[in-house]
Amino acid sequence: MHRISSTLDAQSDPEVFLQMAEHFITNKHYDKAAEMYVFSKAFSRALELCASEGVVLTDEMAESMSSDANCRNLSQEERTALLRQIADIAKDQGNWNLACKKYTQIGERLKAMKMLMRGGDVNKVIFFANHSRNAEIYTLAGNFLQSQNWHTDPNIYKHIVSFYTKAKAFGNLISFTDAFAQLQIDENRNYYEAWRALHECVDLLERNRDAVYGGGAVMVKEEDLRSRRDVIEQVVRAIKLLADSAADAEKAKELIAVCSDLIKRSRPSHQDSSIISAAIRIGDVFALLVRYYYENARSAKDAMRVIDSMVKHAVEPRFFVERGLLEAVCSEDGRSVDEFFTEDAGELPAKRTGGNQKKTGEAV
Repeated sequence: MHRISSTLDAQSDPEVFLQMAEHFITNKHYDKAAEMYVFSKAFSRALELCASEGVVLTDEMAESMSSDANCRNLSQEERTALLRQIADIAKDQGNWNLACKKYTQIGERLKAMKMLMRGGDVNKVIFFANHSRNAEIYTLAGNFLQSQNWHTDPNIYKHIVSFYTKAKAFGNLISFTDAFAQLQIDENRNYYEAWRALHECVDLLERNRDAVYGGGAVMVKEEDLRSRRDVIEQVVRAIKLLADSAADAEKAKELIAVCSDLIKRSRPSHQDSSIISAAIRIGDVFALLVRYYYENARSAKDAMRVIDSMVKHAVEPRFFVERGLLEAVCSEDGRSVDEFFTEDAGELPAKRTGGNQKKTGEAV
């Protein structure tokens, strides 16, 4: 019977195919039976076998069933129902690309996008979203891309921002930008990149002021974003001043003033404490002062004073001051670096939290 079926083609009598299909079903050869049903144009029976007996719905079968030639006698409603059934089965069988294609053909682009997302092909998701011009799809694409390697792939980062902007999903955009800025600070200590991302987001929100004003929650998020940007901008300024402070006394004074102000405002008793701890790691600010005093001001004593102040502020020096610098300062000041590396010195600091309590010395 298998040899006979292999000699048949689409031009053979449909009744022959139906008889062959019944024979194959009797013998539990469901894949061959489904093939015979496709040849006989009994598509619903073929799809029923795919759904009930686990017959794999191949791309070839799906395209044959939904081709113009095989569907010319179907009404538009019937063809849509057929395509939807094919798409649903493809989805159930994990053939995401086929499901996407068939959902797209019946205009269900949202379902189509979800199939691409399940498939995990970043380039296809980006392409589909760009050609859909639909706010909900843009938002879905942005959400999906956030689960990808956006922190090391600038192209993915760019598309997330673009999709949220096109969708006017400003709450999502703000949350993502904040996450990006956090990563730059917590993992890379790159305050400039964090500031740049926040600044660009605030600028974009300004250009879409009418849409932003439409949501009170978004406005609150925007205000928080502005506050964090402004605090981070101070750290960026301090980093720039550090580079210039060796040869410029005025810039050295400004550096100390900027860092001291941030440290003062980070104390739990200060009204800005939560803003500072949400925006930066105050230990990085202390570390700037340590480096300034040791390398630019040539004062190991003052550098050591800042390190001791870190401890009093419950900030672990070993997590923020580079080991080589810490060793050099301790050596010149007659201290042992081991006191900052004891086993019970504490675990890694929580990301961007303060915990600073007391003031010691002029600079801190």
